[in-house]
Amino acid sequence: SMQEGVIVLSPKLTVTSINPSAELILGYNSEEVSGHPVENLLISPDRLLTVLGSAVEGLSTPMLESITLHHRDGHTIKADVKILSVIEDGGTKAIIVIFNDISENIQMRVQTRQLEQRALLGEFMGVFAHEVLNPINSISTGAQLLKLRLGSEHPQFGIVERMLTDCERIDHQMEALKSYA
Repeated sequence: SMQEGVIVLSPKLTVTSINPSAELILGYNSEEVSGHPVENLLISPDRLLTVLGSAVEGLSTPMLESITLHHRDGHTIKADVKILSVIEDGGTKAIIVIFNDISENIQMRVQTRQLEQRALLGEFMGVFAHEVLNPINSISTGAQLLKLRLGSEHPQFGIVERMLTDCERIDHQMEALKSYA
């Protein structure tokens, strides 16, 4: 009933039993792996087999963090692994491997980091848009006053109108950017 996967190994590193959580995490059932070498079940590019060899000699490993394991279908799983030697009468009677699938935790950390980066980018975009809008408003106000003073017959009147139109375009773009941010 444990959430962690548990595998019990003989001193010869063959699988004695696995719990339902280990079956679910690794994709194997207990009957098909019982009696098989552990390397057929715990497939890992990490130093796991070396540590299991040390466990046969009685050296427990309290925590191997973020070890890569492979599910039966080939996808990788990140797991924290504990390897415990069961010593009786001076010799290793069994080895217990306890592991916890941390793939979801890692994925949530990555998503949280991405959300934080997006929030920071959104905040930056909002500040940027606000800082651009202030001078645009000043330019627009000045152009409106200039337009009133020049009158529609003045030769520069068209240029001032184009300035006002461009200020409006930039204003709309910056407002959209602020809304998006």
